[in-house]
Amino acid sequence: MSPFVVLDVKPTSTDEEVRAAYQRLLREYPPEKSPAEFQAIQAAYQATKNTRQRWKAFLLECEIPGEDPVDVVRKFSQLPGKAKPPGAPAFRAFLTACVKAAETKK
Repeated sequence: MSPFVVLDVKPTSTDEEVRAAYQRLLREYPPEKSPAEFQAIQAAYQATKNTRQRWKAFLLECEIPGEDPVDVVRKFSQLPGKAKPPGAPAFRAFLTACVKAAETKK
């Protein structure tokens, strides 16, 4: 399951928002009462606890029903402000190359 769904956060959430969601869920599902849920929450938090990991998790799960992964990457890479990825120029070049490669395969 998507770590964003588990924590109920967006890929563009801040570190503080992710941490707050994580702590809220830990209070709701403590390990002694809900071990399976606790493990899922822990795994989701580890996958999304900082900006670089959120980008990686989002890009690796681009299989959104009804949407082409290339379109999802294109939309996400065009978000304004703080949504710019770490190392934005190099990352933008990488995304552009991926989009071009995928478009030539169509």
